[in-house]
Amino acid sequence: MNAPNARADLLARIRSEHTRLEAMLARLSDDQMIQPALDEGWSVKDLLAHITWWEQRMLQLLQAAARGEKAPALLQPGEDWDVAIDRLNAATLAASRDQSLSDVRD
Repeated sequence: MNAPNARADLLARIRSEHTRLEAMLARLSDDQMIQPALDEGWSVKDLLAHITWWEQRMLQLLQAAARGEKAPALLQPGEDWDVAIDRLNAATLAASRDQSLSDVRD
């Protein structure tokens, strides 16, 4: 597969999966979105904030690469990736708890 097709295929898949996610979310009420009904007490709102944070991180990486730069590192001294991801996920969860559903959706 050549690069232009791979890029187009990836973008099409991203759009398709976002459409699926939006369709699933449309079936939930606001009250369902904020209930801590998922693993470890996460809500759908928390999960959306989590997905958004990681998507924004990917955009930072791509934009930095396009400029020939490195994105800010996520690892702190002495951390491995498992520890860093757990820390980042916990920080994202803590921040999302203070955000309104409307803000997370935006």
